[in-house]
Amino acid sequence: MRRANLLRVVCLAGAWLAVAAATASAQSPITDCSHHSRLTRPYTTAQLQNALATMPPATKEYTACYTVIQAQLFRQLGERVPGSDRSVAGGSNGSSTPWVLIAVVIAIVVVGGGLALAAGRRRGGGGIPPSAAAG
Repeated sequence: MRRANLLRVVCLAGAWLAVAAATASAQSPITDCSHHSRLTRPYTTAQLQNALATMPPATKEYTACYTVIQAQLFRQLGERVPGSDRSVAGGSNGSSTPWVLIAVVIAIVVVGGGLALAAGRRRGGGGIPPSAAAG
């Protein structure tokens, strides 16, 4: 009798987990963006349009989700993003800092650190100790 009850509990728990997993995978773009500040999975054009139409005012005002979802919708439709001079169909990684500038800054830090290390070694050692030179 106890085994039958245990089997029922296990089956109910499995069914509950399956429903929870299905619900999580069917989340809306608004929920996805609210939790991750970006879209973590693909959505249909209809889902994106519905998300923009039904987005709560607080989410629209206090998060970047409206812009994120709108940009993804434009990307899927192959249209230009308003206020942008290029089409998003080709995509962009969103980085506005050129990699060359980052490489130059890293090189300056490395070279500066090397020069500081060399200057410290020159000052601290390598010469004749003052007590030996006086005698």
